[in-house]
Amino acid sequence: MKKLFFLFVIVWSSCVKIPTEICKSEIGIKPEKVHESGNEFAKTVGALLKAHYPAKVVEVRATFSIVNGPPINIGPYRIDWYARIEKTDSANADYYFDRRGTLLSGPSEASACNAVETELQMSKKVQSMMDDFDKAFGGHRMPKEFVTRSTACQSFEIGSDMWWCLEEYFCTSPKLKESPE
Repeated sequence: MKKLFFLFVIVWSSCVKIPTEICKSEIGIKPEKVHESGNEFAKTVGALLKAHYPAKVVEVRATFSIVNGPPINIGPYRIDWYARIEKTDSANADYYFDRRGTLLSGPSEASACNAVETELQMSKKVQSMMDDFDKAFGGHRMPKEFVTRSTACQSFEIGSDMWWCLEEYFCTSPKLKESPE
């Protein structure tokens, strides 16, 4: 009987897989709290990459939307963060993860998105993140799929729409090589 139980434990433990999807949704979030929410998400993804090394981020995105109808009393905004990680070999693994982005509003979709692009270029926060990764970790990975844009329209009455644009850049880097002892 003990042998059978031992065999079961080995089979069960070999079938357990890393969490492949990380989702975080906040309904009723204030626009000024999106940055904080994104940083919490990035810390969670980074911790999972380290805990389940070697693993790789294969998909990541952020969406901002307007909640129509209940629970309007807690606020009409919703932010959704999503990442999918998979096991891989150490040569292709990610170890560090971070994000930079901006959420701004405007009277039209184009004006909100133009304001976001201008702010990102002027602040140089995306370039700074890539430079920091290169300096600290010896490189970075930011494929085009790691850049997401989400827009949402909030209507108050005819002719007074408020558009929101969220643009997020996600970046990963491999584990630093161990220094010889």
